[in-house]
Order: sequence, then structure tokens, then C-alpha cells
Amino acid sequence: MDGQRDPGDEERSQARRRGRCASARDYSRRDARMKGVFRTWVEVDLKAIGRNIGALKRVAAPAKAMVVVKGNAYGHGMIPIARAAVRAGADMLAVFTIDEALALRAASIRLPVLALEPFDAAEAQRASAARVDVCVASISTLKALARLRPKPPLSVHLNVETGLGRDGIPLEDMPVAVGLLNRSKAVIPKGLMTHFSGAESRMFDGYTRRQVGIFRTWERALAEAGIHPLVHAAGTAGSLMPDGYRFGLCRFGLGTYGLWPSKETAALGKKCGLSLTPALVWRTRIVDLKSLPKGNSISYDRAHRLKRNSRIAVLPIGYYDGYPRSLSGRGVVLVRGKRVPVLGRVMMNTTIIDVTDVPQVRLGDTVTLIGKDGAQNLSIEEVAAHAGTINYEMVTRINPSIPRLP
Repeated sequence: MDGQRDPGDEERSQARRRGRCASARDYSRRDARMKGVFRTWVEVDLKAIGRNIGALKRVAAPAKAMVVVKGNAYGHGMIPIARAAVRAGADMLAVFTIDEALALRAASIRLPVLALEPFDAAEAQRASAARVDVCVASISTLKALARLRPKPPLSVHLNVETGLGRDGIPLEDMPVAVGLLNRSKAVIPKGLMTHFSGAESRMFDGYTRRQVGIFRTWERALAEAGIHPLVHAAGTAGSLMPDGYRFGLCRFGLGTYGLWPSKETAALGKKCGLSLTPALVWRTRIVDLKSLPKGNSISYDRAHRLKRNSRIAVLPIGYYDGYPRSLSGRGVVLVRGKRVPVLGRVMMNTTIIDVTDVPQVRLGDTVTLIGKDGAQNLSIEEVAAHAGTINYEMVTRINPSIPRLP
């Protein structure tokens, strides 16, 4: 853009006049990238991650804290988040796959790690060698491990079914499971776990109480057999429920990232004095600008017809990047602190927006897909609602190839 005024100058000068130091930092990040280094990027506030973990630990104390970094740390970037969790005092980490756990070990992260996925014999040996804990959710897996005898013995968390209807050993298999654990030299019974089905909603409090009752039956049976594992059931939502639901450890997933599992959970968190800060901002930049006449069609299938003479901008992101196609004609983005609509279809690599009401817009300007721009905030929850999905999916579907920047 030789010979043209830097389009970031006005924003920076306005930010200085308002004394908005945070905005000044945002724009300095943006200026470094609008030169063409990245077409789109995600900014992750690692300090916010640390504060969130600290706040969750205080609410759940004396229970230990397991920080869940599966799904590329809910889209935030697994390795940087894991390191932030270590600094924040996490007691354990959880991933889904053993490959993810080994990636943490390769990054010199030595904190205990639990892999949640089902696994086969070869993976059991790899987990054992790397001292990665695994979940055992069936009698057949316990028997297979007894035959395999991995060395060193494999640390296992017994995953029991209490009402989620997904994975887990059912209550009727409890005597067999306890007997196998007692006799086996192949495994170390390190944990007992389950997953609440509806902790995010007070509507399911009765069902959650029944789950806790079944879970305590397992806990007593293991204790009577002389087995005293680390017991865990609660996630972010469950950690805000009565003390008896927290057990010895809480698994902090969504809350780590400053997000709430539900509006009810957010209200309950506020009552508990829990304050969380969203850590993710997603941005892209304008790569083309056009003036088009009223009646001109936009996007595939002539999905939108302009109702006025318009200025449109082209963004180099689409559903390949994780920006949902369901935002076609429904999405909103931020340009120079103003909300502007998505026009027509969200395409594989391209999205079109209407910038008619932002006359100062320039080629290369930053566009905020999620997060703050000036006084405006486009929350993950709002974007997810427009897309007809939930905040969990909205962040985890952001393509892992997109740079995550501190």
C-alpha cells in the first residue's frame, strides 16, 4: 500500500485518545499481520488462561485440578495451553488420544496426563512407556491388559457408566471389575471416573444426584477391596455444584478458556464469585473491495440480491477454516469497530461482507470474526447462536492450521 496512509493510524490515534491500552495492543498485533503474513489468525490470551485456571481452582478447592486440552485445547492450541496450565498450577492434563499425550511429552511437559480415548494393545505399550494414564471403560479391556502385561504397569482410570449412556463399565459388572483390578499386575488403579449427563442445567439435578449415588457405590466397593484411587466426575459445571459432587479432582474444560457450559452455569458461577475471561479472538483481513449496484447478486446460487448500491468486502476465510456455512446470510463481523453483515453463502475459502456503512474501510483492514474491536464485542456465544450451534463446537472447529498467536 505504498503511498497510502496506513489504515491503522486512525484507530491507533482514537485508541490513544480513549486511553484504551488493550486496544492499542490489539492494533499492534493487527498491523504486524495485515502486511500479508497471515490471511487469518487466532489470538490467544495465555494470561487469561492462567487467571481462569486459578479462579476455577479456588472455587473447587480442596479438589485437585485437571485441565482438559483435548480438541487442540478446545481450538486454542494444545501445547501453549498445556504450558500455561502447568504455570497456573494444574495438577493433571487430559487429552483424548494417546498421540496427543505423546505430543505433550515430546514438548517436555511432564505433568501427569490422562488419555480419554479407547485404545489397543500397541497404544497401551506406548502409553506405558511414556507414563501416560489411560481410561479403561470395559471389562474386555481390563482382561486384555492382564494378558498384555505392559511394562511398566499401566496407570488406569476406571471409567464407569452412571447415566451418560456413552462409554463406561456398567454397575452390574462392578464385582468382576474390582476383582480384576485386585488381581492384575498389569495395571495400577490410579483413578475412578464418570461423566455427568446434565450438570449444566438445574433441570437435571435429580438425575445428577442419581448418578452420584451410583458413582459412590463404585467408590465404596473399591475402598472395601483396599483400592483408593483419585476420584473424579465434575467438569466446569459440576465444580459449581454441592461439595459432594467434586470428589478429589475436577476436570476443567470449557471454563479454562473463559467460556461457560450454559447460561445457568454462568449465573451460578457469578453467585460463587467465579469470574472467567474469554481467551480467544479470531481475525482475518479484507483482501478485496468492490462497489456494486442495487440488484447485483452475491455468492453462489445468487443467494443475496443487493437492496441498495453497496460496498462489499471479500474475506479470505470460509468453512474450510471453520467459519460455519450456517452463517450464510446470518453472520455478523466487526470492521473498524462496527458490526457488518455477512452476505450470501459462506464459501469454502471466501466470505463476503457488506461494508457500505463503514465509509473509511480500506483494503487490508482487520476484520474480527470473534472477539472485541473497539467498543464492540462479538462473543463466541453470539456467533454460535447465529450459526445454530454451541460455543464448544464453535471454537473446536477452527482449523488447526490457522496460527494461534499469544
